[in-house]
Order: sequence, then C-alpha cells, then structure tokens
Amino acid sequence: NFNCNGLTLTNVTYTGNKSGFDGGGLYSNACQEMQVTNATFRNNIAVNDGGGMKNYASDPLINHAIFKENTARFGGGLMNGFNELGSPTLIDVVFSSNQASQGGGMFQYYFSSPTLIDVIFMGNYAVESGGGIHNWNHSNPVLTNVTFASNRVGTEGSAIYNGDHSSPLLQNVIAWNNSSGTPGPAIFNYEGYEPNFP
Repeated sequence: NFNCNGLTLTNVTYTGNKSGFDGGGLYSNACQEMQVTNATFRNNIAVNDGGGMKNYASDPLINHAIFKENTARFGGGLMNGFNELGSPTLIDVVFSSNQASQGGGMFQYYFSSPTLIDVIFMGNYAVESGGGIHNWNHSNPVLTNVTFASNRVGTEGSAIYNGDHSSPLLQNVIAWNNSSGTPGPAIFNYEGYEPNFP
C-alpha cells in the first residue's frame, strides 16, 4: 500500500484521464498533510465522483490550481467527502467549464467543510443542482474572497446549493450573471438551511 501522508505534488498536470468510478484525474484516499501546488486538472472524467479530483477523508492543501472541463456525476471539478477529515484548503484556485449532475464545479458531503480563499467558479454547469458548488449532509465550507460568475444549473442553485443541514460561511462572496432553469436565487437553500455571514 502507498502511504500518501505528507505527499507533495508540484507543477503537475492531469489531463484526458478517465475513471470508471471516482477521481478522474486524482483520487486522494485518507491522505493527511498532502500538498498540491501549481496543478492543472483538465478534461478528466469520473463516472461517479470528482471528475478532476476526489478527496475521500483527505485534507490536502491545494494552492494555485485550475480545474477545467472536467466531468462527473457528482462534483465535476472536485469532490470532497466522507467526514471532517475530507476538508481540504483551496487557495488561488479556478474552476472553469466543469460539469456534473450535481455540483458542476465542486461537491462536498457528509461533514466535509473545506476552506476556500481567493477562488473563482466560472462557467460551470450542473444538470440538477449547484452550478458552482453543492453542499450536502452537514457540509459547512468557509468561503473568503470567492466569485461565482456565469455558472448555470438546470434547476436550482446556479452558484451554490445548500441542503441537508449544510450552512456555509460566506465572507466577501460575489455571485454575478449565474442562471437557473427554475427561477430562483443564485444561492438556493433547501429546507431552510441557509449560509452564515460574519
């Protein structure tokens, strides 16, 4: 078995890869203190989760990365999940033109609460919900200086979809020119679970 704890990936490109299950470009499974720097994830496909990358109980630092034109069922660009350990930190990251059924740019579930700083979601698409981000099952990400522009969704939450006890913290967040198939706000809150503002 490969021990990925403390692994550092620098100046890496994942392009044109396909997974029959999760993590089209990269699958991080129970990796702690991992770092991914100056990375490009482009045109990767996962049949299930995380077209560009999936973090399963992993909390990598992803610094200066691009997720572009990746595809998956959940989390076109990036998927985070399983528990609080699956809560990466993203700094200076761009999600562009990714697509999924849910969470065109990114999807987190089951107590995954990533930290996003200086992140852009632009031109991502979800068939069902969460054009930019989909938060589900007690996932409470912290977003600081994050922009959602020109993301699209077939139903609800063109920028952000919050559901099942998920309430992200939003600080200096801009949502501009996002569009939904069902008329409604760019940030859609299912069953009253709303974002928090400082």
